[in-house]
Amino acid sequence: MVLLFLLIYTAVYGGANLYLFLRINHAFPELGAWRYPVALFLIFAAAAPVLRRALEQHSVLLAARPISVIGYCWVAVMLWFLCPPAGGWVCGTWARVRQLANRGRGCRCLAA
Repeated sequence: MVLLFLLIYTAVYGGANLYLFLRINHAFPELGAWRYPVALFLIFAAAAPVLRRALEQHSVLLAARPISVIGYCWVAVMLWFLCPPAGGWVCGTWARVRQLANRGRGCRCLAA
């Protein structure tokens, strides 16, 4: 039963983090090598609740607390980007502004 929960959790929450990563890459292609730390942070953020629970089971509360703060705060930030009423348009709007600015008179002012 726990394995089923972890599979569903990984599919849903990990998929949401992957979607956010792809949106960030689309909106900010000039990130270059900074994509890797962003990807590592998103992997850590997706694993943070499970990691926190594992640390609590082994009584490593000093390490579990900052991991839980980072992980659960990230859920709120991620929902801000993903939920359309809350601001899921942020990355898409920036990508559209860049596209429009670069299309017109050959302006490359926002180009990567």
